[in-house]
Amino acid sequence: MKKKYVLFLVFIFLFNTGFSTPSGDQRISIETSFNEFVTSGSYYQNYDKARSYLSKIIERSERAGYWDISLGALSLLAYVAEMDLHYEVMKEAVEKGQRILLAKSAILDSLDPNYAARADMLIMIGMYYIKNSELEKGSGVFQSLIQQLNAVRMPDKETVFNSYAYIADLYMNLGLYEKVYTYCLLMEKSIPDGRNHNLFSYLHLQYLGTYFYQKKDYPLAKFYLTAALKKVDPGTITNEWKNYIIANYDILALIYQGLNRHDSALVYLKRSLALQHPDNPRIRETYENYGDCLFKSGDFTGALLYYRKTYAIIDKGKFFNAYKKAQILSKIGESCYHQGNYTEALKTIQQAFVILYKDSSFVRNPAKNPEISIIQADKVLIRLLIVKSSALLELAGKGYNKESQLRESLSTFRMATMVIDKFRHMISTDDFKEYFVTDIRGMYERAITACYSAYEISRNDSIVNLAFYFMEKSKNQVLLDAIKANHARKFSNIPDSLVATENKYKTTIVQLENMLYNLKFNDADPQLLKKCEYECAKTQNEYEEFLKGLEQGYPRYFHLKYGNEESGIQYIRRYIKQGILIEFMVGENTIALVAFNEQKSVFKLLPRNAAFDSHLNGLLHDLGSSDAEDRFSRNSYKRFVNDAGSMYSILLRQSLDALERTNELIIIPDGILCFLPFDILIDQVPVKLDALDYRNLSYLLRKYIIRYEYSAGLLVEQNALKSRAGSKSTYLGFAPGYDQNKGFRKVEVLGRGSEFLMPLKFSNDEIENAAALFRGKAFTGETANVQQFKEAVSASIIHFAGHTIINDSIPELSGMFFSTPDRKMPGIISEEDVLYLNEIFNLNLNSNLAILSACETGSGKLLKGEGLMSIGRAFKYAGCPNLIMSLWKINDRSASEIINRFCRNLKKGQRTDVALRNAKIDFLNNTEIGNAHPYYWSAFVMIGNSEPLFRKRHTTLVISGLIALAISMLLWYWKRRRIQASRF
Repeated sequence: MKKKYVLFLVFIFLFNTGFSTPSGDQRISIETSFNEFVTSGSYYQNYDKARSYLSKIIERSERAGYWDISLGALSLLAYVAEMDLHYEVMKEAVEKGQRILLAKSAILDSLDPNYAARADMLIMIGMYYIKNSELEKGSGVFQSLIQQLNAVRMPDKETVFNSYAYIADLYMNLGLYEKVYTYCLLMEKSIPDGRNHNLFSYLHLQYLGTYFYQKKDYPLAKFYLTAALKKVDPGTITNEWKNYIIANYDILALIYQGLNRHDSALVYLKRSLALQHPDNPRIRETYENYGDCLFKSGDFTGALLYYRKTYAIIDKGKFFNAYKKAQILSKIGESCYHQGNYTEALKTIQQAFVILYKDSSFVRNPAKNPEISIIQADKVLIRLLIVKSSALLELAGKGYNKESQLRESLSTFRMATMVIDKFRHMISTDDFKEYFVTDIRGMYERAITACYSAYEISRNDSIVNLAFYFMEKSKNQVLLDAIKANHARKFSNIPDSLVATENKYKTTIVQLENMLYNLKFNDADPQLLKKCEYECAKTQNEYEEFLKGLEQGYPRYFHLKYGNEESGIQYIRRYIKQGILIEFMVGENTIALVAFNEQKSVFKLLPRNAAFDSHLNGLLHDLGSSDAEDRFSRNSYKRFVNDAGSMYSILLRQSLDALERTNELIIIPDGILCFLPFDILIDQVPVKLDALDYRNLSYLLRKYIIRYEYSAGLLVEQNALKSRAGSKSTYLGFAPGYDQNKGFRKVEVLGRGSEFLMPLKFSNDEIENAAALFRGKAFTGETANVQQFKEAVSASIIHFAGHTIINDSIPELSGMFFSTPDRKMPGIISEEDVLYLNEIFNLNLNSNLAILSACETGSGKLLKGEGLMSIGRAFKYAGCPNLIMSLWKINDRSASEIINRFCRNLKKGQRTDVALRNAKIDFLNNTEIGNAHPYYWSAFVMIGNSEPLFRKRHTTLVISGLIALAISMLLWYWKRRRIQASRF
């Protein structure tokens, strides 16, 4: 949304309604003259005449002591100067306005009781800072303005609307889109009545459309912008309305491009250009949007043409607008890069650095990057660094000073990563963090390619360490941030009252979010929906302010939350003990792999080709298929053996052969590999495949103890919360009942309508057996309800055996089904009896282990950069370090048998990963031949650390014996000393 199209509305109100203080003939004369000038809109047509006229108004007002009129005229002068790119005049106007605000504050209290004139000037001061790339100062001015308007008894609604609009603009330009929506809703509450109501309603809808475009919700964005156009009266289109329509056409063009409707996008851009004169400075925005559409369609030559047209207009402001200049240069550089003109791309990026940091040495030294200590993290700088590092990589590939170019490329990739970390920490909500990490994922793939090119030259371990660093940064950073924040709250001595306040905020937000989903899916009254949206956004905003207060008031909390985590190979080695850690990064065309043990590391860049995809998809099909007959056909068996053996050869053979043999693997998967249980891979394919012998294949299960983690950073972070063997363990198990009158049970689910749940035959026994083994408590049937589960957050072991629902469209609405006593409608469970993902996120678990014995608890929507949005991930997010979860729809009987064996092994003192592996082997060795297929036994995977939850019995006896022996020796020694002393 373009800021300049809002400001003039304030003046219309201000000078049409007059001021509240009595005025003489001279004041009436000045007011009338200024009012006529503002409402005529003539300041749009001739900058020189507008400046001359406004200068006279300012002079007359100041001479007469009408400081409010002077502020209004100065604000309009600054606005007109900014619109026509005369930035030095804008600077003079806002600096003079600042002096008046400071020197005449007492007089202005009487002249400007509704704060309208002062608000106009503060808006332009904020805009001045933003145009001058002082974004924090600009944000501070707008936030201060909102606070001051809230203190006014009857603030002018138009002024409040504009203030919210400018803050929304600021956050939108910074790319902090999650903050925008709150202000869009606040704008709606501030729409004034009267003759300008239609205009403000239009602007509000246009802001919403722009917000949803940035959120990539193109259908909803199109809805709001189309609704805005319906507010336009074709018979009364003024110059001002024309500008709003132009902005609307521009955004609609971008939306159609996002919907891959390039022809429609060009239609709206041509409509926009048809409404503008080539000399109109505002046309630069349409040129930029034209370039964006062409760029997204792959027409980089056309995009470059329009970006250069945009820059030519902006470049008229010689001393100003550095941020906008750098933004356009970043797009020019990216277009040159995609054209294959890497030298020109590099030159353009360095010119942007000259403008941002006022240092010409960037041009003289193409390798130079900004100092991390002075840069402001934003999307423009991130794009500049990504384009530069990528261009350097391509130049190295052409043989131009290859080693030097690779070194500079890697240095720039690393700096980009540091800026990305800073920017990610500025984003307060997980959904927008996830959008962001998805957008920049491609950079890490190129960084890994640069690492491998450098590694082929030097075979240097430092390059392997850097590749590992990039791989870590490319995945699950949102999850890591959340877990670090949870740990920070637990270990920073925050008072219980503040912890309770935070929990209340989190609970309220989840309740409001679910209420919103309910209203949307049930076509609720629009006014009720709007009210709920406002309350949700308002509460989210208050929660963000609360967290800022925690960061400022508790330095240890801030340090623990944002402290740089160690993630180098040498540091991680202390946590893998005798095992081998293997981390993957799956790109579009390659699969990167870093593997290491305590002594040695391996770095591979494998091709991702049709053969790889065929073998992996074949395995995943076999594992998830519900066709039992197909599993035991000869062709299916041969295909499975071939795929499992080929995947071992592609992914693991070379790395494991290069490292010292061990029986422990820690796998950190990525992308589609997250769906694969590695223990089904085969390291020796049988010579003869005549017999369908799934039981005796050479599975990795029989040779390795395998556990998984979302990232090596989480391996380290959650080590602080690893379970203590021998500590008192509490167990709570839940087996909800789904049968109703010996039939299915009907469940109402948000976003999915009705679901019918099949009764589970073995879940009750599974839970009751585990409860007896661990001396815990079992909740079965109607006692296994949501409320009981929420109260289980402090249990050492939480165990759920029931049904789940996976929503790939809206992962937050995946969930776990619980029971409820019969209500007014027998047999129907409401959505209140489903524990949704967004509720699990906020459970604040203190558990050591969650056993999620249900279908697909480790599966879900695959998000590039963050992995599977699964129920298991939600438990990890909530603070549970160790998980047992399933990757597909499991067989009720075999799942129950494996979990029963697992629990017995766990009680014996076996490590969690060992206990699960032994349970699988025991099941495989003893089940009937029909259940030997990996579908039945390999669905469960273990994520977390390798500490046992219980001490082995013989260990306890040995320790008790040693303690008794030590006491006996002390008594003997003490008695002997007494005897010796008595002799004297």
